[in-house]
Amino acid sequence: MESTKRSSHFNLLINLSLLLKLSCVLLLLGRGWQLFFWDVPLRAILWNEDLLSGVVESLFGMTWSDWARSSVLDNGINIFSRLLGAFYLFLGALCFKIERYRYLWRLLPLATVTLIFIFGLSFVAKFFYIGMLIEHAIQAFTPLLFYIYLRSPSRFKHYRLGIKIMISATFIGHGLFAIGFHPVPGHFVDMIIVVLGCSNQTALAILKVAGSLDIITSIAIFVPQLTRFCLFFMIPWGIATAFARIVTHINFNLLQDTTHQWLAETVYRLPHGLIPLILYLLLFRDQESENIT
Repeated sequence: MESTKRSSHFNLLINLSLLLKLSCVLLLLGRGWQLFFWDVPLRAILWNEDLLSGVVESLFGMTWSDWARSSVLDNGINIFSRLLGAFYLFLGALCFKIERYRYLWRLLPLATVTLIFIFGLSFVAKFFYIGMLIEHAIQAFTPLLFYIYLRSPSRFKHYRLGIKIMISATFIGHGLFAIGFHPVPGHFVDMIIVVLGCSNQTALAILKVAGSLDIITSIAIFVPQLTRFCLFFMIPWGIATAFARIVTHINFNLLQDTTHQWLAETVYRLPHGLIPLILYLLLFRDQESENIT
């Protein structure tokens, strides 16, 4: 019996390690690719006249017009974005063998810090919508979660509440947009129409139902008796909404261009389904331990 218990625990650790590593790799490579070829939303702040005009004029002695047209500023933003993208690509590739390089583990929390910075910029750029801020919780904290696991795999189960909060925040954020609490993104509607071949009105109604389920399950996940049922919805839904980006936006006449843009968006969203799967494995382990006992 004790041998069976140890074997089960060992298998769980292997599965968690692989899933956490995969989540981190996908997130970092996807975001790295995006930032390397596009840019961080720094312009949302640096080109915000209401926010910075006084600072620019007093600190740099420049008019706002000169500041906004500055090629130095524009090139600086582009360089910063590419450097950050290269950092994510490097760290994502490194994650395949990061267990061997303990001295580099600290780069994972640094990735979380920079991701929080980027998502904070998106929050400013998107009119301070709370949904935009919290929907990135899984992405922001996945590198930190992997770091916690690497430091002490046996204690990882104690972070279940933190994982629940990450999942809940992400799904509530999506739900707020889907139900119309924030303006419904046009690409949400387009994805439903392409997949189901329905009208715009029907797509909005479907989004409202899906968004309501997002929010309901995000709250119910904290009720122990309901957690597994919530995860049964969140795991496939998180993966499906990630793949929906590439499936609905692929254009075979412009295959290279559409794949270049939308594949990255699919890749870095896959942890939205993988992190709930990790939580499910932790809960399954708890149940298995009780049965063995």
